Amino acid sequence: MLALSPKAPFSFQEILNFLLGMPAEPLFTVTKTSVTRALNIEGEKALFSVSAHKDNLEIIFLTPSSQLTQSRIQAFVTEWLDLDRDLTPFYQLAQQDPLLKEPASQHQGLRLVGIPDLFEALSWAIVGQQVNMTFAQAQKRRLAENFGDYLDYQGQHFLIFPGPEKIAPLEPQELLPLQISQRKGEYLIRVARAMQAGNLSKERLRKLAPEAMERELLAHRGIGPWTANYVMMKTLRVQSAFPVDDVGLQNAIGAALGKGKPQREEVLALGQAWSGWEAYATYYLWRTLYGFQK
Repeated sequence: MLALSPKAPFSFQEILNFLLGMPAEPLFTVTKTSVTRALNIEGEKALFSVSAHKDNLEIIFLTPSSQLTQSRIQAFVTEWLDLDRDLTPFYQLAQQDPLLKEPASQHQGLRLVGIPDLFEALSWAIVGQQVNMTFAQAQKRRLAENFGDYLDYQGQHFLIFPGPEKIAPLEPQELLPLQISQRKGEYLIRVARAMQAGNLSKERLRKLAPEAMERELLAHRGIGPWTANYVMMKTLRVQSAFPVDDVGLQNAIGAALGKGKPQREEVLALGQAWSGWEAYATYYLWRTLYGFQK
């Protein structure tokens, strides 16, 4: 067991409430008190759960894990749940903003749950283009089931998403049975091959300024402005990342303003007040779209 101390304000319950809104997510299981997932750490598969204990989080290792693997999982959870982020400046900003004030108050302590693995994030963004969430999650599950790994524990089957080395040798037609279109298959394979060749990596991108980071991502076919900013938000943790053309963001803004979807220019204008915190502003506005409030 390992204990983690997130920066306050922090609410694990708000994170769980957010994750419970994704019942079809194939890579982890969520209850009202914990989240459990499996990872492959340099060839060692490990299963762990995260739960709250007083003001801390506890990582429980459900399968035997080496010291190195435990350390890597600790780093993964810290990054996944954005535990080191000081949200005080964001809440100060939100308190003065008519769109953010209510969701920030209602979901105090919610962190931007990320996707630490770059290939998983890019794959999710690509298969999710122009389809609904349920269908995209089904495609993600098929990728994991057909090309990833798994770990069985007490009658439960935990999937592990494939690395780029599993997708790079494929041809697009091999993904058609997974209901992944020829075009999206081409994009996935191109991205996998770029990562395999070392032309696209999380480490390389993190060395760049946000503008250069976005240009680097956009240079790869299949990665448009929305995908680039989504990955910058969820994987590269760029707080100024702003998926302006996201339909969910537009719907959330329209609902908050009591009118239809805003034009792109209006979203950009509103975003000027969120400078430096556009990613969290987007995330909290997305949260307002959930069918339940807890």
